[in-house]
Amino acid sequence: MYHIILTSHGKLADGILDTLHYFTGDLSHVSSVCLADKSIYDFEKEAKDLVNHLQGDILVLTDIFNGTPFKTFFTLLNDHESSAIISNITFPTALAAVVSDTGSLDDVLPQIMASAAPKLMLLGDHASYMSEGDE
Repeated sequence: MYHIILTSHGKLADGILDTLHYFTGDLSHVSSVCLADKSIYDFEKEAKDLVNHLQGDILVLTDIFNGTPFKTFFTLLNDHESSAIISNITFPTALAAVVSDTGSLDDVLPQIMASAAPKLMLLGDHASYMSEGDE
C-alpha cells in the first residue's frame, strides 16, 4: 500500500477527502494538506512533518502544476525513493488512487493516470443514456 497526499491552494483537497469517505472504507493512508489561510512557511512545515512521518511509496495529488503545493511536495520528495505527483486533481483521479492502493505505486500509476484523462460529453448526448430511475 502507498500513501496518498491530497494538496491544494484552497480547501479542494479537504473536500475531495471528505467526499472519498462516502465511497470507500479505510482512508488511514490518505491525508490532505491545504494552503488555504496558512502562511507558506506553516504550509511547508505541515507538509514536511507529514512526509517525514510516512514510510514507503507516496502519491501526491495536487491542484495546479507548478503552484506552491506542487513545488513544496516536489522539493520534499525529490530524494524520496518511490513517489509521484499528479497535478490538476479531480475526484475520479483521487478515487482511482484510493481503490487501486493494494499494488505498488509503480504498478498502479498507469491506471490512475488513465482516470485523469478528461471525459467530456454534451448534455444532449448524455440525456439519451439516462432513465427516470437515475439519480
